[in-house]
Parts: sequence; structure tokens; C-alpha cells
Amino acid sequence: MFFCFFALTSFCQQTDTIVIVKTFDNLTFLKDGKTHNLKDLSGLVAINPEAVKYADKARTNNTFALIFSCAGGFMIGWPLGTYLGGGDPEWTLLAVGAGSLTVGMIFNSCTKKNARKAVEIYNGGAGIPTSKHIQSELGIGLTGNGIGLSLRF
Repeated sequence: MFFCFFALTSFCQQTDTIVIVKTFDNLTFLKDGKTHNLKDLSGLVAINPEAVKYADKARTNNTFALIFSCAGGFMIGWPLGTYLGGGDPEWTLLAVGAGSLTVGMIFNSCTKKNARKAVEIYNGGAGIPTSKHIQSELGIGLTGNGIGLSLRF
């Protein structure tokens, strides 16, 4: 009976891996059945210094992506709002905003790359799947009420 119990308990252990769950454009991490965000990634991979280095880079890149994207969105939205309101818009502000938004997208891409690298290093790269993709579809098309934007999960 002891040997049966020993075999049962030693082979029923869960692996200590992290899986990246990709939602619409966010990174969520799944470990031990719990979901975590990018802020928690450094703590999740804390036992591996190299993985922590990439997790910190991902968090820094995410901060810059947020700053540039928000500034770009504001600089694009202000002239468009002025134009729609009947005023004289500042089109150069819109162009600078588009550039800022592009820089934000580049930083966002670096965020994802560094987060994937941190998870891969933590998991040991031993063929363990590092991501699950939640199927989503964004579309623009005609609806019963006119033109619409749809997001399907």
C-alpha cells in the first residue's frame, strides 16, 4: 500500500511552467491555474535571473509603449476633433501623432518579444508550449443598422 501511495503522489505533480495567453492585444500569463499580468511576470520568474532581466525589459518597453501610444492618440484625436467641429485643424500635429503611435507599436512589439523570451527561458525551452491563442476576430462591415465594427471571441 505504501508503494502504491508513493507512485501515485510522485507522478501526479504539476509542472511549474508559465503559459502566455494572448487576448485581443494584451499579454496574460497563466501559472498554476491563476492568471497574471505583465507586472507580475518578474515575480513569477524570480528564480531565474536571466528571465527576470527579460521580464524587466518587457515591463520597461510596455511603459514606453503606453506613453507613446497615448500621446499619439491624443495628437491624432485633437486635430480630427477640431476638423469635425468645423475649426481649422493643425495637420502637422496629426502627422506627429501618427509617428508617435508608430513608435508606441514598435515598443509594444518589443514588449511581447521580451516577455516571450522571459517565459521561454523560465520554462527551460524544453518544448513546453509557451502560448495559447484565444481566437478573436475584428471586422468592419455592413450590419442591419448601417456600417459596424464587430469583435468576435
